[in-house]
Amino acid sequence: MQDALDLLSQATIQLLIKEPFYGHIITGLQKEESQQTSSLATSISERQYIKLLVNSDFWLAVKTQEERHALLKHQLLHLIFGHHLQFHKYRHRRIFDLAADWIVNRYIDADRLPQEGFQSNLLKEIELSVHPGLNEVYHKILDLSRQKNKHTVIEWLEKDNLYFQQHDSWKGFGRLSSLEHDLVESALHDTLMRSIQRLKGNAFEQLPLGLQLHLNRILRRRQTNLDWRRILRLFVASSHSSVLKNTIHRPSKRYGTTPGTKQQKRQKLLVAIDTSASIHQEELKMYFDEIHYLWKQDVQIYVVECDAQIHRQYEYKGKTIQVLNGQGGTDFNPPIRFAEQYQPDAILYFTDGQTEIPVISPRYPLLWVISCKGLIIDQAIWDTLPGRKLLINS
Repeated sequence: MQDALDLLSQATIQLLIKEPFYGHIITGLQKEESQQTSSLATSISERQYIKLLVNSDFWLAVKTQEERHALLKHQLLHLIFGHHLQFHKYRHRRIFDLAADWIVNRYIDADRLPQEGFQSNLLKEIELSVHPGLNEVYHKILDLSRQKNKHTVIEWLEKDNLYFQQHDSWKGFGRLSSLEHDLVESALHDTLMRSIQRLKGNAFEQLPLGLQLHLNRILRRRQTNLDWRRILRLFVASSHSSVLKNTIHRPSKRYGTTPGTKQQKRQKLLVAIDTSASIHQEELKMYFDEIHYLWKQDVQIYVVECDAQIHRQYEYKGKTIQVLNGQGGTDFNPPIRFAEQYQPDAILYFTDGQTEIPVISPRYPLLWVISCKGLIIDQAIWDTLPGRKLLINS
């Protein structure tokens, strides 16, 4: 008998064939069988990766591949429109749930959705713009809820609908700091842009117009605002942890323990610099400019210079040491192996990415900073590199 994850893999493959835009997105998500949802939901992991939660009993009970595709698209569209990162901004959570589902269900065949799903035609009597955003729909439903005459939508608001419990898994997104929020949003937008770039022919033009407009807005915003240095600094800041240190205060009468105080420890960063023959001196200078900035923020930085092996290692003290280019190829494994010994808060790996994927799995948050003349995002290795990826845009 097939298990739920096998069926999910089959549905993903079929989605890649029939609707590749959605298929490419789902391949970039972690998948996990979970009892935290009664159906299908998205959540965030401890390392801030978006994951797809699947309730096995629910998924095995779905009868057709078309219905599975509709359910997957529903979750993916919430991610595309960023609803998981917006819900905490709205006062009335159930109204938000209705508005968000109305937005995404417009792009799904209503016959494939669960009967308890909120259908877009329930707002057909309401005056909305051609391609309304979440805020517009939310306030229209809010206005309806304040009217004396009952509308079908109001009945939905009064339901104890299990269908909306899938949104409960978004609570983890609401606990993100502003820095973590920006990092997760940037990583998701990277996934969307890669999915678009992998489309062949006129596949993008075949997407619904409202979805095209939304994706084009994201693209324009990224072209205007994306600064690789800012994203790198967000990653470093989000990896900072604190420690609990005992004080000399009297023991607690309630717990019988010595009170603790939260102290910030100095952040410990391992920086691997690819010095293979394919890395140019101007790129090395750019790397060290950013390393120097981080060092000035009181980050403890340990540098390993490497190509196919580690040639030199040292703590960065604010002075750039002349870096000698290696003559060999590149092997990502030695620095990741070294991290097991050094135990950093995070790893930065400056490289062009032109080699095989590492066989060693990193135990610490890892950001690959890919040079502007290096690996491109539609190469197969991009998705298989463990950790986050950042392409230098200038």
